Amino acid sequence: MNQFIFYRTSSNWYMRIVRFGDAAVWNRSTGAFSSSTPWANSAIILIHSAIIGGHPVTFPSALPVGSYDVLFYNAATPADSNTLHIGKRVSYNGAGLSELPQDL
Repeated sequence: MNQFIFYRTSSNWYMRIVRFGDAAVWNRSTGAFSSSTPWANSAIILIHSAIIGGHPVTFPSALPVGSYDVLFYNAATPADSNTLHIGKRVSYNGAGLSELPQDL
């Protein structure tokens, strides 16, 4: 289920999920948070949908309940040198967002 729509037109967007409080980063390869997640393993590629005019943002099914900073980057190859474009703080209840995303 989509949590929200990220309205941007270019096709190279990806996001990283950082746990609020300890800055551990979601590792999509292990399905867990870590303070030493490799950048490439933290990038969740967003796919543009022409039907909705944006990128559906869906959180990993194993993501635990909590508060997270969702960071959006636009680059063909995810790397720590990529520029952060947008950040949102979200409260996730295990099935969806508890409230609207807040700007960082």
